[in-house]
This record gives sequence, structure tokens and C-alpha cells, in this order.
Amino acid sequence: MGIVDEKYFIALRNACKDRFRMIGYFIGEKLIAFSSTLEHQEKLEVHYIGLDYTYNKSHALYFNILFDGIEQAILSEKKSWSWEGLQGKRKLWLVAILFILMTISESETNLHVVL
Repeated sequence: MGIVDEKYFIALRNACKDRFRMIGYFIGEKLIAFSSTLEHQEKLEVHYIGLDYTYNKSHALYFNILFDGIEQAILSEKKSWSWEGLQGKRKLWLVAILFILMTISESETNLHVVL
């Protein structure tokens, strides 16, 4: 596995234009986490994330990034959403996703989740 640096994200933005998006999570002016997404036709992929683990527990960074990705997929009317992760985490994500989807009227979305 290689190291991803700012050059990778700049190149990705230049290649993908508006299909690529980065979100920063800040405390004051300090960046404590980021996420990046790629749009592929009807799918939104959470591409890379990074976080300062010293803030993860106190600010639930990992799961806020997860929920923000789901929200972004719903708001952009994507039909599927994906997040690569470890098998053990997938079950927990599924519970969170189902909870979110249960709060949305079935007539308003037909989002498919790919874990």
C-alpha cells in the first residue's frame, strides 16, 4: 500500500472535475479529518478518508464521515452508495444505514447500499 498525498487529490480533481469532492472536518482552523467522494453515473463512492484518531472517539469522526457520505448520496439522488471497509464494520454500518433509510419515506428514495 502506498502513501496518498495532496498531489494525488489534485490530480484526481483535475481529471474528474465536479465528480470529485473533498470535505474537511475542522476544530477552529485545525483540520482533524477529511473525506473524498467520486460520482460514477448513479453511484457515489466514498473514496478516501483520513482522520486524526485522537479526536475520533470524542467527535465520532469515523461515523460522522460515514453518515455524511450517505447523506450526500441521498441528496444527490444517487441510486447506490459504496464504502470499502473491513467485514466486521460492515454489520455495524448496515444497522446505521437501515436506521437512516427508515427515517426516509420509501417514496422519496430507492437508494441501494453496497458494502
